[in-house]
Amino acid sequence: MLLIPDCERQFDCNMRFFRKASHAQRAIVISDEGIVTLLDGDLRAEYEYKLQYSPQSIYTCTISPKGDLLAIVLDKGSHLAILKAQGELIFEEKISVPVEQDDFWIEEGFQSCFFDLDGLRLWCARKYDEGYSVEFQIRDTASWQVQRYASLDNSLGSSQFSFYPHPENEIVAVWAAAGQDGQQVYWLYDNGNRIHLVEIPCLKDTNPPVFHPGGGEFLVVDLMGTLKRYTFPDCHLLGTCSSPWFEEDYFNGTVCYVSDDKVLANTEEGRMYLVDLETMVVTEEVIVRGYEPRPVELKSLGNTFLCGVLESTQPWNRDRVFSFINGIFSPEDLPKLIIFGGSELFCAKSSI
Repeated sequence: MLLIPDCERQFDCNMRFFRKASHAQRAIVISDEGIVTLLDGDLRAEYEYKLQYSPQSIYTCTISPKGDLLAIVLDKGSHLAILKAQGELIFEEKISVPVEQDDFWIEEGFQSCFFDLDGLRLWCARKYDEGYSVEFQIRDTASWQVQRYASLDNSLGSSQFSFYPHPENEIVAVWAAAGQDGQQVYWLYDNGNRIHLVEIPCLKDTNPPVFHPGGGEFLVVDLMGTLKRYTFPDCHLLGTCSSPWFEEDYFNGTVCYVSDDKVLANTEEGRMYLVDLETMVVTEEVIVRGYEPRPVELKSLGNTFLCGVLESTQPWNRDRVFSFINGIFSPEDLPKLIIFGGSELFCAKSSI
C-alpha cells in the first residue's frame, strides 16, 4: 500500500521533548533552547513561549487534552510544576531527593505524570526507598493536591513507570520497565473512593498495551517480537503473530489500530505492515511516498538491507497517524514530523 503524506513539519531546532495529547489533535514540542510550541491538528503552531526552567533540568512532561496545561518533572524528580498556556506557573511542589541521584534515572521522587482523557485528573508516580516502593497519585486539577493514591511494592526495583489510558477513562495501564530485569503491566482503577491496583500476570515482559478505541481488546508485543491480541478486561488471548521474517526483522512494539480487523505494526528495521487480526497474518507493507525504505550497509556483517525511513508510527486522530524520520539516514538534519493515513489506511471502527 502506497500512501501520500497529509502534512509535514520540518523543525528548525533540536527537540528535547515531543508529547502528543492523548486522544486529541494536539502536541507540544520543547526545544533544546527551552522554547515550547503547541501544534494543532495540521501541525501549525498555536502558540510559543520560553520556559522559565532550563530544559536540561526537565526529566519528563505531559500535556492536557486541550493543550492548555503542561505538567513537568524536573530537578532529579524533586520538583513537580504545572504551567498554563504561555508559561504561567499555577502550581509547584518541591520534595527532598538524594543529592547523588542521577539526572536520567530517578530512584526517589516524582518520576512520571499524565493527564487523564478528560483533563480533570493528573496521575503521578512517586518513588521511595530507592525505587522499591511506588505511590501512584491522583491529583485534581482544581487544587492540584493528592486526592487518592495506591502503593506498590516494586519487586523489579530500579523501574521506570509510564501511564497508558483505557479509552473509557476509568482504568489506566501502568508499565513498569526495568531494562534487562524485566517489565510488568498493572491496571489502576479509580472508583472515586480508592484506587485499585492489579498486576496482570500475562503481561510480564511485554511492551505497554495498545487499547482498541472501543475498549474491548488490546495488543502487546513480547520480548520475542511476537504480536499478541487479548480481550479486555479478562485478558483472554485471542491470537498471536510471530515474525514472518525469522531473525532478519521482528515487531518492535509500536502498533496502531486502523480498523476492527487490522492494525499497523512497525518492525525493528523501521518497516510498516498491516496485520489481519482474525488470522493474525501480515497482509501487506505500508509505504509513504517520498519516504520509501532505503538500503543501509551494515559493515560489521558485510551486507546491505532495506531499512524504513519513518519510525514509531502512532495515532494522531481517528483516521491519521504520525511518525518521525529515522535519524540514521541523516543524523545531521533537524527533526521532521509526518502525518499520513486517511480512508486508504483506516476503516470505520465499531465498538468491540
